[in-house]
Amino acid sequence: MFALYWLSRPISIEQILLGEQVLVLLLVAWPVLLWLYFSFMRNQSSANPTSGLLLVFVTCFLAARALVLPLVEQWLQPDLWLPGAQTITRLLGFSLVIGFTQECTRYFVIRYTMWGSGIRSRKDVVAYGTAGAVSCALAVNLDWLFATEVEVPAAALAILETQLLHFTGAMTLALGMSEVRLGQANPFLLAFATLSASLQVGILISARAGLANASFSLPTSDASLWIGAVWIVIGALSFLSINAILFLRADRSPIHLAENRTIAV
Repeated sequence: MFALYWLSRPISIEQILLGEQVLVLLLVAWPVLLWLYFSFMRNQSSANPTSGLLLVFVTCFLAARALVLPLVEQWLQPDLWLPGAQTITRLLGFSLVIGFTQECTRYFVIRYTMWGSGIRSRKDVVAYGTAGAVSCALAVNLDWLFATEVEVPAAALAILETQLLHFTGAMTLALGMSEVRLGQANPFLLAFATLSASLQVGILISARAGLANASFSLPTSDASLWIGAVWIVIGALSFLSINAILFLRADRSPIHLAENRTIAV
């Protein structure tokens, strides 16, 4: 996305034969194409594939388009009252309005479609979380395609930011779901994971809005573009790295227990 941003800067819309919306459509479709190749198709060809990935993808997309986006954009409208609020208000507002709404939707989709026999390992939960993240981000990113007076560089970075935000929340939620379903953890851990995922999304959005001095929408200046994008990338990668470490520790712990029991015998 960063490369596309710089490549598209010197190109005027009049010079683009396919039109601006076609380029934005390609940008919107790019994360989905990567998911189809690296996750869905490779999963289908594996010896022990994760079932229901397409079901989770489609259901999350429909839920986001039909429920989450109308609720946030038409009823709650955080861009109208949160960007100018105090820091703590902005943090809690974005966490509850955007973060909590999207994470609860993702949880209910996975919980009521794949919770039983569909989750056999933590790999399955990560696969479902990834499918849900790409799907929900696609639902949001389609708005850039139909937005008026949207520039391709701004759309490219906005699409990147949206995808990273959804990955951040989805992986934290997946960690909590895997521990409750497979690790026999206290069910309250799932509520904590949902709130933690919502808070992470709220932190990234509120800090981005504050640093760029704008709402979480398409900015108009290069400074706002880069300040917001760099913050989202650094923050999201930090949260994702923590989740990756916790997943690795959770996967290794049963092996260590089995080894200790073998030694004791």
